[in-house]
Amino acid sequence: MSETGRKSGLFGDIRRTLTGNLVFAATQWVLLIFVARLGTAEQVGYITLAAAIVTPVFALTGLSLRDARAVDHGRESTDQDYFLLRMMMTAAAVALAVVVIFGVYGGAATAFIAAALALVLTKIPHTQSALNYGIAQTRGRFDVIVKSQVLRGILGVACFAAAFALTKSVGAGFVAQALCWIVVMVICERRPLAQDGVVFGVRDARGPQIRRALGLMVWLLPLSIAGVLQMVSLYVPRIALAEYVTFEELGLFGAIYYFLTAIQTVIRSISQASVSRMAKAASLGNAKRLRRITAIVMGANLLLGLVIIAGALIVGEWVVGAVYGAQYVNSFLIVMVAVTAALQLLMGATQYALLASHHFWLRLWINVLCLLAAIGLSLWLIPERGADGAAWVIIWVTVIRLVLGVMVMIWSMSRARATTQEVPDEAT
Repeated sequence: MSETGRKSGLFGDIRRTLTGNLVFAATQWVLLIFVARLGTAEQVGYITLAAAIVTPVFALTGLSLRDARAVDHGRESTDQDYFLLRMMMTAAAVALAVVVIFGVYGGAATAFIAAALALVLTKIPHTQSALNYGIAQTRGRFDVIVKSQVLRGILGVACFAAAFALTKSVGAGFVAQALCWIVVMVICERRPLAQDGVVFGVRDARGPQIRRALGLMVWLLPLSIAGVLQMVSLYVPRIALAEYVTFEELGLFGAIYYFLTAIQTVIRSISQASVSRMAKAASLGNAKRLRRITAIVMGANLLLGLVIIAGALIVGEWVVGAVYGAQYVNSFLIVMVAVTAALQLLMGATQYALLASHHFWLRLWINVLCLLAAIGLSLWLIPERGADGAAWVIIWVTVIRLVLGVMVMIWSMSRARATTQEVPDEAT
């Protein structure tokens, strides 16, 4: 078993996680650019709406298993319990996604239906890889995660591009990508983790293991619902926008907002690398260390957010034009994406601090309020302001979540300081 990940320290783990996540996100961005350049804005709209439908479904049934495995301290759950739950939830996700696609958008263009169904196929290996990463993270095997993400990203987008170039079909591209990801998962994740003693698959799904898996699901349900509500609150403006504009206009909006998706990769990288340390500190009652790690993460995120805003103001229009083409340039949306990204960087630290402390229900109620705000603001702003209104909805929902998250985090840490005895601190 490799000890590199364990001994590299917080910033070493952040560097490794950031590398893998950035490469993967960059390749998915290249995929979107490829479609924008060689396809049509309408096809970019297909991808934007398909992601808004399919991704929340898999987030809900995904139960945040990667994050859960990384912070699962003090419980008796095994990898086998997680694998069984992953299989059950994936089957449910596929069924639910198909029902939503045909039930709600059955009358849409055939090309869009095909793209949405093919996107569902990519989510199957993607969600399994996410769980594999959580297991690797608990063993300090960040090398496994980085290698898998890099190869999944580069080879996956290459397969997509080849299939799209031959067929001009987004659906065909996603099918090729899904097949590629399955191969990479077997070679780069299963083999090295099996050498570390991880037993993959479910070999004895009897009553006790099924009960443990269901108990795990109950424990994680508020975390999962909170995660999907957070995601849906950001997708609500795009779904609402689709009711008032064409697929082409939706594609123009979605292309710019993919910059935000790319930046969220940075947020996840920093948070995922630090959350295990946060969880360990919380489980030991070490409130001092938990506060220190959270402060380090928030400070780094604040600095990065200011850099992003400055970059958007100085070179934002040039970057968007160079990446997508002149028709995609919208200075207002570019600045709004940058401000939202800076706020979400700060928000990420508060959300993962609550995750590490197992405050799943508090996160759930925060996201319930944010979803209600997203729906109300979308009904108010989007019909009259279109894409600009959608941008305002996203930024206001982010502000609300940040404020509530900071308030709850301060309360949680004050409570921990008052009710727990500090233990000797460890090196961060």
